[in-house]
Amino acid sequence: MNYSDRNKIIDAFLKFFVNLARENPNLDFKSESMSNYIYKQLYHIGVNSNEFNVNLSDNPSPTFHGPVMNNGVGHPKSSFNVWINNFKNKKTDVFVQDNWRYFCQFISQDRSAKKANQHLKVYVPLDAAHIERGATMIFDFLERNNISHLSKIGKKIRFDDIVIRLINEQDMDALINFVNNTPYLMQGLIQPNPFAYNKNGIALAVDGDLSYNSTIAGLVALYIDNKMKTRTFNNVSSDDFYSFVNNMLIKEFVNEESTELTNYFQIYGEDVKRNYKQVFSLIMEAHDPTFSYERLKGHYRDCVKEDKKLSLQQISNVERMLLEAIHLMIKRFNDVQAIYNVEAYYLTGEPSRLTRNNNLRDRVIHSTFREDLKTILELEGKTFMQYATEVMHKYGYEPSRTIDHSMASKYY
Repeated sequence: MNYSDRNKIIDAFLKFFVNLARENPNLDFKSESMSNYIYKQLYHIGVNSNEFNVNLSDNPSPTFHGPVMNNGVGHPKSSFNVWINNFKNKKTDVFVQDNWRYFCQFISQDRSAKKANQHLKVYVPLDAAHIERGATMIFDFLERNNISHLSKIGKKIRFDDIVIRLINEQDMDALINFVNNTPYLMQGLIQPNPFAYNKNGIALAVDGDLSYNSTIAGLVALYIDNKMKTRTFNNVSSDDFYSFVNNMLIKEFVNEESTELTNYFQIYGEDVKRNYKQVFSLIMEAHDPTFSYERLKGHYRDCVKEDKKLSLQQISNVERMLLEAIHLMIKRFNDVQAIYNVEAYYLTGEPSRLTRNNNLRDRVIHSTFREDLKTILELEGKTFMQYATEVMHKYGYEPSRTIDHSMASKYY
């Protein structure tokens, strides 16, 4: 889908709601019910209307030709149950949670993706005729190649019916290449989300704890609400929508003013604010005609780094404990040997590498010192020795002097 085609689809989508607003001037587009309605219309873009009622959980699968039976918890031969049975003795856990029956979940036994905070989100939307066999082919591929993932399939046919969350860029390359070179899958692809970056018919996103698609629906709700209040229906377009969103983002995140975004999306707390900023940024970037696959990967790497960043207080705690450990070890060894012993604890986690003086050993092993230090070194791309030396210089520490634990860092 090229840039021009994407804009035409977005224009038509926005104008659908403009007509709805004109015919129903009392509609509250900021209400939960309208937000849900916009979201539903959004994920049905590109889906044939005759597939809206297909239910992969309760209806018999396309491969089943017996009498229709429903036991109250899903048809025994539904696509959901076909997938569960197909992967029963394999390395992919496939299941439906009692309290989340809309989705059939697929999780690799390597739980790395499940533990991650950020994912490369790959949407492979398949139509009803291809989704059962197509999904089996995709998850067999992921299993054969030992690709860690956290995935799900919704029970309805929509442009995000198959969602695969990955943590390695090479795995995303491999999956997209597999889909693009498998004719059966390409034949079944539904038109991808026009608001997302897509590569060869596959939409991609990064959204942390949020939903990229529901965030778009919320932005559309705010946009149409603004058009109703300002009576500016005549200039509704893709470009106008993105200009409206960009102006709000500048006020919210650059000027740090409270906007409609704050209350509508409940953007309270640093972690939530950072996550929304990441998603809003990607929504805007994906509309840029020069946005590329490599830039999407770069965005993912930036999000991972941002999520790992420690607070100034956490960094200060690491530095002070590192200095204290070096100082106490110097009382037993020369300068270099002292640092080597602290480094050995960091690398091995072996408590005996540290002295018990001042209860150091117990305090260190019962703190997050080692984990936080690892995060700092990974983000800054430094070795332990480089960082330790820099911290000593940063605080003006000389081994012959007693550490003043109340002294302030030169950088704060």
